[in-house]
Amino acid sequence: MKIGQNAPQIYQYPLNLFPGEADQMVEDDGNYKFTPLEVSKVVEKEKSRIELLTGKFIYSGFNMWTTQRLDESFLITSKLMGKKVTLKIDLEGEYTVNTSDIENPNRQDCQAMSQVLNVIVKQAMSETGLLQFGQRPRFFDSKSPINVHELDMQIWSGFKATAYKYQSGCNLIIDSCARFMSTKSVLDNIHELYDQIVDNEYQGNVTKGLPKFQDACRKQFTGQSIIANYGTKRTYIIQDIKFDLGPCNTFFDLNDGQKISVAKYFYKTYNMKITDKRQPMLVMNTQGRSVSLPSEFCLIDGVPDSIRNNSTHMRTLLNKVKQNPQEKLEAVVGMVNKLFKMQKWAEWDITVDEKP
Repeated sequence: MKIGQNAPQIYQYPLNLFPGEADQMVEDDGNYKFTPLEVSKVVEKEKSRIELLTGKFIYSGFNMWTTQRLDESFLITSKLMGKKVTLKIDLEGEYTVNTSDIENPNRQDCQAMSQVLNVIVKQAMSETGLLQFGQRPRFFDSKSPINVHELDMQIWSGFKATAYKYQSGCNLIIDSCARFMSTKSVLDNIHELYDQIVDNEYQGNVTKGLPKFQDACRKQFTGQSIIANYGTKRTYIIQDIKFDLGPCNTFFDLNDGQKISVAKYFYKTYNMKITDKRQPMLVMNTQGRSVSLPSEFCLIDGVPDSIRNNSTHMRTLLNKVKQNPQEKLEAVVGMVNKLFKMQKWAEWDITVDEKP
Protein backbone atom coordinates (compact mmCIF):
# COMPACT_ATOMS: atom_id res chain seq x y z
CA MET A 1 0.00 0.00 0.00
CA LYS A 2 1.56 3.29 -1.12
CA ILE A 3 0.66 6.94 -0.82
CA GLY A 4 0.93 8.54 -4.26
CA GLN A 5 3.13 11.53 -5.06
CA ASN A 6 0.01 13.55 -5.71
CA ALA A 7 -1.55 12.64 -2.38
CA PRO A 8 -3.30 15.65 -0.86
CA GLN A 9 -2.22 17.18 2.42
CA ILE A 10 -4.38 15.86 5.22
CA TYR A 11 -5.65 17.86 8.18
CA GLN A 12 -7.17 16.37 11.32
CA TYR A 13 -9.85 18.19 13.35
CA PRO A 14 -11.75 17.20 16.52
CA LEU A 15 -15.52 16.65 16.33
CA ASN A 16 -17.68 17.56 19.32
CA LEU A 17 -21.43 17.41 19.84
CA PHE A 18 -23.42 19.63 22.20
CA PRO A 19 -27.12 19.93 23.07
CA GLY A 20 -29.06 22.92 21.75
CA GLU A 21 -28.63 25.31 18.87
CA ALA A 22 -25.32 26.95 18.05
CA ASP A 23 -26.16 30.24 19.78
CA GLN A 24 -27.45 28.46 22.90
CA MET A 25 -25.05 25.55 23.36
CA VAL A 26 -22.90 25.12 26.47
CA GLU A 27 -19.67 23.33 25.56
CA ASP A 28 -18.99 21.84 28.99
CA ASP A 29 -21.93 21.87 31.37
CA GLY A 30 -20.78 18.78 33.20
CA ASN A 31 -23.88 16.85 32.18
CA TYR A 32 -24.55 14.52 29.27
CA LYS A 33 -21.59 13.47 27.10
CA PHE A 34 -22.39 12.28 23.61
CA THR A 35 -21.02 8.97 22.36
CA PRO A 36 -19.10 8.34 19.11
CA LEU A 37 -22.19 6.56 17.76
CA GLU A 38 -24.32 9.66 18.34
CA VAL A 39 -21.67 11.86 16.72
CA SER A 40 -21.64 9.46 13.76
CA LYS A 41 -25.41 9.72 13.34
CA VAL A 42 -25.23 13.51 13.14
CA VAL A 43 -22.22 13.50 10.79
CA GLU A 44 -23.96 11.09 8.40
CA LYS A 45 -27.11 13.18 8.46
CA GLU A 46 -25.22 16.42 7.78
CA LYS A 47 -22.61 14.99 5.42
CA SER A 48 -23.52 17.20 2.46
CA ARG A 49 -23.43 20.37 4.58
CA ILE A 50 -20.07 19.42 6.05
CA GLU A 51 -18.58 18.77 2.60
CA LEU A 52 -19.60 22.27 1.50
CA LEU A 53 -17.52 23.64 4.39
CA THR A 54 -14.55 21.28 4.45
CA GLY A 55 -14.41 19.54 1.09
CA LYS A 56 -14.17 15.75 1.01
CA PHE A 57 -13.59 14.21 4.40
CA ILE A 58 -13.58 11.01 6.39
CA TYR A 59 -14.24 10.59 10.09
CA SER A 60 -14.02 8.16 12.96
CA GLY A 61 -15.00 8.60 16.59
CA PHE A 62 -14.39 12.21 17.60
CA ASN A 63 -12.01 13.08 14.71
CA MET A 64 -12.35 13.98 11.06
CA TRP A 65 -9.75 14.29 8.31
CA THR A 66 -10.00 16.56 5.30
CA THR A 67 -7.76 17.76 2.47
CA GLN A 68 -8.87 21.36 2.90
CA ARG A 69 -7.31 23.42 5.66
CA LEU A 70 -9.89 25.28 7.70
CA ASP A 71 -9.67 28.95 8.61
CA GLU A 72 -12.20 28.78 11.41
CA SER A 73 -14.24 26.42 13.54
CA PHE A 74 -17.67 25.47 12.22
CA LEU A 75 -20.90 25.00 14.15
CA ILE A 76 -23.63 22.95 12.48
CA THR A 77 -27.08 22.74 14.05
CA SER A 78 -28.84 19.43 13.50
CA LYS A 79 -31.31 17.08 15.17
CA LEU A 80 -30.74 13.87 17.06
CA MET A 81 -33.79 11.89 18.17
CA GLY A 82 -35.93 14.93 17.36
CA LYS A 83 -33.89 17.25 19.60
CA LYS A 84 -31.63 20.07 18.44
CA VAL A 85 -27.88 19.52 18.78
CA THR A 86 -24.81 21.35 17.52
CA LEU A 87 -21.83 19.67 15.86
CA LYS A 88 -18.55 21.56 16.28
CA ILE A 89 -15.59 21.10 13.94
CA ASP A 90 -12.86 22.53 16.13
CA LEU A 91 -10.04 24.52 14.51
CA GLU A 92 -8.09 24.69 17.78
CA GLY A 93 -7.38 20.95 17.69
CA GLU A 94 -5.93 21.01 14.16
CA TYR A 95 -3.17 18.51 13.40
CA THR A 96 -1.39 18.31 10.04
CA VAL A 97 -0.53 14.85 8.73
CA ASN A 98 2.66 15.05 6.67
CA THR A 99 2.09 12.46 3.94
CA SER A 100 5.44 13.19 2.25
CA ASP A 101 7.39 11.66 5.14
CA ILE A 102 4.96 8.89 5.94
CA GLU A 103 7.50 6.07 5.51
CA ASN A 104 9.45 7.24 8.56
CA PRO A 105 8.19 4.77 11.22
CA ASN A 106 9.27 7.02 14.08
CA ARG A 107 7.12 9.97 13.12
CA GLN A 108 3.76 10.72 14.70
CA ASP A 109 2.52 11.21 11.15
CA CYS A 110 3.01 7.50 10.54
CA GLN A 111 0.60 6.61 13.34
CA ALA A 112 -1.89 9.24 12.23
CA MET A 113 -1.72 8.07 8.62
CA SER A 114 -2.27 4.47 9.67
CA GLN A 115 -5.47 5.62 11.37
CA VAL A 116 -6.52 7.49 8.22
CA LEU A 117 -5.82 4.44 6.07
CA ASN A 118 -7.90 2.22 8.32
CA VAL A 119 -10.84 4.61 8.08
CA ILE A 120 -10.51 4.55 4.27
CA VAL A 121 -10.30 0.74 4.33
CA LYS A 122 -13.45 0.64 6.47
CA GLN A 123 -15.37 2.92 4.10
CA ALA A 124 -14.14 1.09 1.00
CA MET A 125 -15.19 -2.25 2.50
CA SER A 126 -18.62 -0.84 3.32
CA GLU A 127 -18.96 0.45 -0.26
CA THR A 128 -18.66 -3.14 -1.50
CA GLY A 129 -21.98 -3.86 0.21
CA LEU A 130 -20.57 -5.66 3.24
CA LEU A 131 -21.78 -4.76 6.73
CA GLN A 132 -19.32 -3.94 9.47
CA PHE A 133 -20.18 -6.08 12.47
CA GLY A 134 -19.60 -4.22 15.73
CA GLN A 135 -16.57 -1.97 16.12
CA ARG A 136 -13.83 -4.30 14.91
CA PRO A 137 -12.71 -4.18 11.24
CA ARG A 138 -14.77 -7.20 10.23
CA PHE A 139 -17.23 -7.03 7.37
CA PHE A 140 -19.92 -9.54 6.50
CA ASP A 141 -22.41 -10.34 3.76
CA SER A 142 -25.69 -9.91 5.62
CA LYS A 143 -27.78 -10.37 2.47
CA SER A 144 -26.72 -13.96 1.80
CA PRO A 145 -26.57 -15.80 5.13
CA ILE A 146 -25.92 -19.53 5.23
CA ASN A 147 -28.90 -20.93 7.08
CA VAL A 148 -28.58 -24.11 9.11
CA HIS A 149 -32.26 -24.66 9.84
CA GLU A 150 -31.87 -27.91 11.75
CA LEU A 151 -29.73 -26.11 14.34
CA ASP A 152 -31.58 -22.75 14.33
CA MET A 153 -28.32 -21.10 13.29
CA GLN A 154 -27.11 -18.86 10.51
CA ILE A 155 -23.61 -18.03 9.28
CA TRP A 156 -22.44 -14.79 7.75
CA SER A 157 -19.38 -15.06 5.51
CA GLY A 158 -17.03 -12.11 5.46
CA PHE A 159 -13.56 -10.65 5.68
CA LYS A 160 -11.39 -8.87 8.20
CA ALA A 161 -9.26 -6.07 6.83
CA THR A 162 -6.83 -3.63 8.40
CA ALA A 163 -3.95 -1.43 7.33
CA TYR A 164 -0.79 -2.00 9.34
CA LYS A 165 2.57 -0.23 9.24
CA TYR A 166 5.61 -2.48 9.04
CA GLN A 167 9.26 -1.41 8.66
CA SER A 168 8.97 -2.35 4.99
CA GLY A 169 5.95 -0.13 4.45
CA CYS A 170 2.21 -0.02 4.94
CA ASN A 171 0.37 -3.25 4.21
CA LEU A 172 -3.27 -4.14 3.86
CA ILE A 173 -4.04 -7.40 5.65
CA ILE A 174 -7.17 -9.25 4.48
CA ASP A 175 -8.42 -12.65 5.56
CA SER A 176 -11.71 -14.49 5.29
CA CYS A 177 -13.81 -15.11 8.38
CA ALA A 178 -17.29 -16.17 9.42
CA ARG A 179 -19.79 -15.18 12.06
CA PHE A 180 -22.14 -17.62 13.74
CA MET A 181 -25.40 -16.55 15.32
CA SER A 182 -28.73 -17.95 16.37
CA THR A 183 -31.82 -17.38 14.26
CA LYS A 184 -33.92 -17.30 17.42
CA SER A 185 -34.23 -14.16 19.51
CA VAL A 186 -33.38 -14.08 23.19
CA LEU A 187 -37.12 -13.76 23.83
CA ASP A 188 -37.71 -17.04 21.96
CA ASN A 189 -35.19 -18.73 24.24
CA ILE A 190 -36.83 -17.18 27.32
CA HIS A 191 -40.22 -18.51 26.20
CA GLU A 192 -38.72 -21.98 25.82
CA LEU A 193 -37.35 -21.84 29.36
CA TYR A 194 -40.73 -20.71 30.66
CA ASP A 195 -42.49 -23.61 28.97
CA GLN A 196 -39.89 -26.05 30.26
CA ILE A 197 -39.92 -24.88 33.87
CA VAL A 198 -43.27 -23.26 34.67
CA ASP A 199 -45.58 -25.18 32.34
CA ASN A 200 -43.93 -28.60 32.40
CA GLU A 201 -41.95 -28.90 35.62
CA TYR A 202 -44.45 -27.01 37.81
CA GLN A 203 -47.59 -27.84 35.79
CA GLY A 204 -48.38 -24.17 35.25
CA ASN A 205 -48.03 -23.14 38.90
CA VAL A 206 -46.64 -19.65 38.34
CA THR A 207 -46.17 -18.86 42.04
CA LYS A 208 -43.82 -21.79 42.54
CA GLY A 209 -42.24 -21.94 39.11
CA LEU A 210 -41.57 -18.25 38.43
CA PRO A 211 -38.58 -17.79 40.81
CA LYS A 212 -36.82 -20.85 39.39
CA PHE A 213 -37.58 -19.70 35.83
CA GLN A 214 -36.10 -16.26 36.45
CA ASP A 215 -33.02 -17.74 38.13
CA ALA A 216 -32.57 -20.10 35.17
CA CYS A 217 -32.79 -17.17 32.73
CA ARG A 218 -30.17 -15.16 34.61
CA LYS A 219 -27.89 -18.18 34.83
CA GLN A 220 -28.17 -18.91 31.12
CA PHE A 221 -28.01 -15.38 29.70
CA THR A 222 -25.97 -13.23 32.11
CA GLY A 223 -22.51 -12.78 30.60
CA GLN A 224 -23.78 -13.95 27.21
CA SER A 225 -22.78 -12.01 24.10
CA ILE A 226 -25.77 -10.92 22.03
CA ILE A 227 -26.30 -9.19 18.70
CA ALA A 228 -28.65 -6.24 18.47
CA ASN A 229 -30.67 -7.27 15.43
CA TYR A 230 -31.12 -3.76 14.04
CA GLY A 231 -29.02 -0.84 12.82
CA THR A 232 -25.32 -1.65 12.70
CA LYS A 233 -25.76 -5.02 14.45
CA ARG A 234 -23.76 -4.06 17.52
CA THR A 235 -22.76 -6.68 20.05
CA TYR A 236 -23.31 -6.41 23.81
CA ILE A 237 -22.74 -8.48 26.93
CA ILE A 238 -25.85 -9.09 29.04
CA GLN A 239 -25.32 -7.81 32.59
CA ASP A 240 -28.77 -8.63 33.98
CA ILE A 241 -32.39 -9.28 33.03
CA LYS A 242 -35.31 -7.16 34.22
CA PHE A 243 -38.54 -9.12 34.61
CA ASP A 244 -40.52 -6.37 36.32
CA LEU A 245 -40.20 -3.87 33.47
CA GLY A 246 -41.06 -4.09 29.78
CA PRO A 247 -40.36 -1.95 26.70
CA CYS A 248 -43.38 0.27 27.33
CA ASN A 249 -42.36 1.28 30.87
CA THR A 250 -38.59 1.33 30.34
CA PHE A 251 -37.23 4.64 29.06
CA PHE A 252 -34.26 6.08 27.21
CA ASP A 253 -32.98 9.51 28.25
CA LEU A 254 -32.91 12.11 25.49
CA ASN A 255 -30.25 14.78 25.29
CA ASP A 256 -32.54 17.52 26.61
CA GLY A 257 -33.46 15.58 29.73
CA GLN A 258 -36.73 14.25 28.32
CA LYS A 259 -37.52 10.54 28.20
CA ILE A 260 -38.91 8.22 25.55
CA SER A 261 -40.19 4.69 26.04
CA VAL A 262 -38.07 1.93 24.54
CA ALA A 263 -41.03 0.73 22.50
CA LYS A 264 -41.62 4.18 21.03
CA TYR A 265 -37.90 4.69 20.37
CA PHE A 266 -37.57 1.51 18.31
CA TYR A 267 -40.70 2.27 16.32
CA LYS A 268 -39.63 5.85 15.69
CA THR A 269 -35.99 5.06 14.87
CA TYR A 270 -36.12 1.62 13.21
CA ASN A 271 -39.83 1.15 12.42
CA MET A 272 -39.79 -1.97 14.62
CA LYS A 273 -42.91 -2.83 16.60
CA ILE A 274 -42.90 -4.54 19.97
CA THR A 275 -44.94 -7.76 19.87
CA ASP A 276 -44.79 -8.62 23.58
CA LYS A 277 -45.27 -5.64 25.88
CA ARG A 278 -44.41 -7.70 28.98
CA GLN A 279 -41.19 -9.20 27.65
CA PRO A 280 -38.09 -9.09 29.90
CA MET A 281 -35.54 -6.36 29.22
CA LEU A 282 -31.85 -7.13 28.76
CA VAL A 283 -29.51 -4.86 30.71
CA MET A 284 -26.21 -3.99 29.04
CA ASN A 285 -23.38 -1.58 29.71
CA THR A 286 -22.15 0.53 26.82
CA GLN A 287 -19.53 3.26 27.07
CA GLY A 288 -20.06 3.54 30.81
CA ARG A 289 -23.84 3.75 30.63
CA SER A 290 -26.44 1.12 31.43
CA VAL A 291 -29.03 0.49 28.71
CA SER A 292 -31.99 -1.88 28.54
CA LEU A 293 -32.98 -3.50 25.24
CA PRO A 294 -36.02 -5.59 24.30
CA SER A 295 -35.15 -9.27 24.30
CA GLU A 296 -37.06 -9.85 21.05
CA PHE A 297 -34.66 -7.56 19.15
CA CYS A 298 -31.53 -9.44 20.29
CA LEU A 299 -29.96 -12.63 18.93
CA ILE A 300 -27.58 -14.98 20.70
CA ASP A 301 -24.07 -14.35 19.39
CA GLY A 302 -21.78 -17.25 18.58
CA VAL A 303 -22.32 -20.97 18.96
CA PRO A 304 -24.34 -21.98 22.06
CA ASP A 305 -22.97 -24.63 24.42
CA SER A 306 -25.73 -27.04 23.43
CA ILE A 307 -24.24 -27.17 19.92
CA ARG A 308 -20.60 -26.70 20.92
CA ASN A 309 -20.77 -29.75 23.19
CA ASN A 310 -22.24 -31.90 20.43
CA SER A 311 -19.50 -33.00 18.02
CA THR A 312 -21.99 -33.91 15.28
CA HIS A 313 -23.67 -30.53 15.39
CA MET A 314 -20.33 -28.68 15.47
CA ARG A 315 -19.14 -30.64 12.46
CA THR A 316 -22.33 -29.68 10.61
CA LEU A 317 -21.68 -25.99 11.28
CA LEU A 318 -17.97 -26.00 10.46
CA ASN A 319 -18.46 -27.93 7.23
CA LYS A 320 -20.62 -25.07 5.98
CA VAL A 321 -17.66 -22.67 6.01
CA LYS A 322 -14.76 -25.07 5.54
CA GLN A 323 -12.28 -23.98 2.85
CA ASN A 324 -9.11 -25.56 1.56
CA PRO A 325 -6.09 -23.24 1.05
CA GLN A 326 -6.86 -22.67 -2.64
CA GLU A 327 -10.50 -21.80 -1.96
CA LYS A 328 -9.47 -19.42 0.80
CA LEU A 329 -6.95 -17.69 -1.46
CA GLU A 330 -9.50 -17.36 -4.27
CA ALA A 331 -12.03 -15.83 -1.86
CA VAL A 332 -9.51 -13.28 -0.59
CA VAL A 333 -8.27 -12.39 -4.08
CA GLY A 334 -11.87 -11.98 -5.26
CA MET A 335 -12.57 -9.62 -2.39
CA VAL A 336 -9.36 -7.67 -3.07
CA ASN A 337 -10.27 -7.22 -6.75
CA LYS A 338 -13.71 -5.95 -5.76
CA LEU A 339 -12.37 -3.75 -2.99
CA PHE A 340 -9.88 -1.87 -5.12
CA LYS A 341 -12.52 -0.83 -7.61
CA MET A 342 -13.99 1.44 -4.95
CA GLN A 343 -13.62 5.17 -5.54
CA LYS A 344 -12.18 5.89 -2.07
CA TRP A 345 -8.64 4.82 -3.05
CA ALA A 346 -8.44 7.23 -6.00
CA GLU A 347 -9.86 10.11 -3.96
CA TRP A 348 -6.92 9.91 -1.56
CA ASP A 349 -4.32 8.86 -4.18
CA ILE A 350 -3.62 5.50 -2.53
CA THR A 351 -2.40 2.56 -4.60
CA VAL A 352 -2.31 -1.03 -3.46
CA ASP A 353 -0.51 -3.99 -4.98
CA GLU A 354 -3.36 -6.42 -5.58
CA LYS A 355 -1.15 -9.49 -5.52
CA PRO A 356 -0.91 -11.22 -2.10
